[in-house]
Amino acid sequence: MSIFDIVNPVEKAKAAVAEAQKAKADQYAKGAIDAMNAAIAAAKKAEADKAADAAAAEAAKWKDQEETIEEALEHAGISGIDIQIDQQGFARVLGTVTSEADRDTAVAMVEQFPVTGMEVQVDVVAPPEPEPAPAGPPTGPTKYSVKAGESWWGIAARVYGDGTLWKALKAANNNPRMIHPGTEIVLPAKDDLKK
Repeated sequence: MSIFDIVNPVEKAKAAVAEAQKAKADQYAKGAIDAMNAAIAAAKKAEADKAADAAAAEAAKWKDQEETIEEALEHAGISGIDIQIDQQGFARVLGTVTSEADRDTAVAMVEQFPVTGMEVQVDVVAPPEPEPAPAGPPTGPTKYSVKAGESWWGIAARVYGDGTLWKALKAANNNPRMIHPGTEIVLPAKDDLKK
């Protein structure tokens, strides 16, 4: 029976109030359900954001360790090695060196970190013919082709007489992570490196 079928005004009023209360209760219930669903969605998003933040922090940690290892290799005069550590901590050691000792040093450096495993793909090639020492550091920017087994440190030591200038030399060449044989780099004047 519809409210419009009720003839008695008191009964009609009671029925209308009851329907209004039911509609309001249904509206509150729907609102509560919507709020609950929104809260569940927010909780899921917060959990996903937390997981993404944790993954990003883990990736940043391994990226930092990659850079630390590569910088340590440069300090040891070893270049041509690329260190790649994934988010699970598995390390890949890739590149070319001029001696088994350099290869073993690269592996030993990676082992100093809590990696979960390691794959080594490092080729040992014959060292390049020694170049004559330059008459002096360049007086202006000059191009230079990297030879096998050379490092930023070694180039800075040979060209400028100061291996500690390797970071400035690397920065002058837009900070590539690695140099490989045949890579063209710029050798600025020594005074320009010290700025």
